Amino acid sequence: MGNISMLKNIAYTFIYTSSTGLSIITRITISAVLLLYLLINPFLGLKPLSNLFYMSPILIMVLVILYISGSFRKILEGLQFVAIFIAIGLAINLFARLLNLWFVDMASVAMASLRGALMFIVIALIFQWTKIEEIKWFLESIGLSELGAAIAIAFSRLPYIIVMYSEALLTVKLKYGSRYLYRVILPMILYTVNHAREITEAIYIHGIPRCPINTSIKVRDIVIITTTSIILLICLYTSIAMDVPP
Repeated sequence: MGNISMLKNIAYTFIYTSSTGLSIITRITISAVLLLYLLINPFLGLKPLSNLFYMSPILIMVLVILYISGSFRKILEGLQFVAIFIAIGLAINLFARLLNLWFVDMASVAMASLRGALMFIVIALIFQWTKIEEIKWFLESIGLSELGAAIAIAFSRLPYIIVMYSEALLTVKLKYGSRYLYRVILPMILYTVNHAREITEAIYIHGIPRCPINTSIKVRDIVIITTTSIILLICLYTSIAMDVPP
């Protein structure tokens, strides 16, 4: 039952629940900056101590954002599923090192695990404090008109589909036992096809509603974006400088 519960927790992390009062520009910009900051990390080749310093500001920022937005517990519960794969990866690398199968720097593996966890939190945070219509507006603003609408619709149905999958998995497990979980594949396929047809018919008949998006920016939005960018740039520069030999 635990795995099924974790699937539901993952689904709930991708549902909008937080109203921060910040501009949509601020929310998207902060999320994009944090994600970009994490993506460039592997290409810097930092040493473990410098890497830890590099990660520390984004870890603090994410914790503060989660606390303010009230999403801390929900994303933490969703992170449990990701933590299982991180733990498996750490165990495999540790086991390989003990058997001398390949050399593994456990500090680097730990930093990679932390980066993966932070990346999951940032991606989940995008959906926690950004409405689907706002995501659709953003994708359309950068030129992805029809594709943007399709992506927004897909993301809006993703949590619901994951919950339905978990319910189907639970039903099969209770009826046939854990040894026959493969029997859930056919119901999942049939449900996905049927649900996709229903969504397509609804869009064809009613179209996609357009909601007004408030793109105004206040002084605090500018302060938050500027402060975040400056802090990350300082940490980026300092992390690189720490690896430069004197």
